[in-house]
Amino acid sequence: AVALPPPTPVAESTSVDGGSGVTLDLAGGRKVRVRGRADGPPAIESANGSDGVAVDELRRALRAEYGLNLASSLGHVPPARSVLPCLTASSWQALRLTQGALVAGRPVFLRGPTGCGKSALARTLAHLWNLPAVEFSLTGETSKTDLTAARRLTGGATSWSIQGFLEAASEGLFVIVNEYNLAYPDVHSIINGLFDKGGRLLLPDGRVVHAHPDFRLVATGFAEGPGVKPLNEAVENRFGAVIRMDYPPLDEEAAILAFVAGEAIDPALLHAAAELAATGRSILSGAWDRDARHPLNDVPADLAGAAAERVSLTTAELVTSARAGDDAATFVRWLRRGVLDGSGDDIRPVLEATLAGYGLV
Repeated sequence: AVALPPPTPVAESTSVDGGSGVTLDLAGGRKVRVRGRADGPPAIESANGSDGVAVDELRRALRAEYGLNLASSLGHVPPARSVLPCLTASSWQALRLTQGALVAGRPVFLRGPTGCGKSALARTLAHLWNLPAVEFSLTGETSKTDLTAARRLTGGATSWSIQGFLEAASEGLFVIVNEYNLAYPDVHSIINGLFDKGGRLLLPDGRVVHAHPDFRLVATGFAEGPGVKPLNEAVENRFGAVIRMDYPPLDEEAAILAFVAGEAIDPALLHAAAELAATGRSILSGAWDRDARHPLNDVPADLAGAAAERVSLTTAELVTSARAGDDAATFVRWLRRGVLDGSGDDIRPVLEATLAGYGLV
């Protein structure tokens, strides 16, 4: 496991184009210029020159000192804590393929189980490229109007208000669409149609919205499960890459946990936690050897299956436990909580014995 490279530097201009707006004094001698815009939220800029003050910091100061809660632009650069904690051989391969398709201007579909790092990988690219990103989640109830335009009735007149997804596409943001394959094909057609030649969408009121040339999209979805809709060939062909992701191999997952925990937790303990999760996943997938010597093979198959569901923590859950643990005891306590909380009286003794067998006590 290796650290992520630093994000691409971005030079932010503090100059004002158009109206000069109003300049307000902040604590510590800082000044901020607020300028109204007809086509979006107010522009907020430092009036002290290029002092490196982040816009979000100025926004918080305006709220605290003046009670001004100004609307913000859609999207933000994903913070470091929301991205992949490090890179491994498998995540680097997926990142490289995703990057290649996006550079070519094509959308990408990341398919895999919950908590394996699909959305985190997409955020990682936005973070490394220093691009504002916005996330949307689809369901079986998502309709085309949820993504395009909503009908409004004001003073007896009907108007159409552009929805967040279409706004993000027209502004050229980095868009992450989670649970893409829970939605129906008519919703997929709206999303993928923006990558057709011309990349435009006609609204009910006659307006035409064009996808910005910088618009980038990464969709994530499940390999299978309740509510998952199969993608037809035409939809899949719209993607520049369809990448199958999975939980990292055991040694990689243990290396990720060791990277996150640093020297605070014994690597052997982290490896045991990763091995426990891998065992649970193997049982649930049907790849487990029922003849192997293991505590879960000494109990009835139904109890073993129920226990496997509890111990098969996702990579995201394991990373959360490693981040929360300042020492081995805290890490184990968080891990045990994730496995044991909500378990029934019939399965709890099996779980306790299994955890003990991996030294997680």
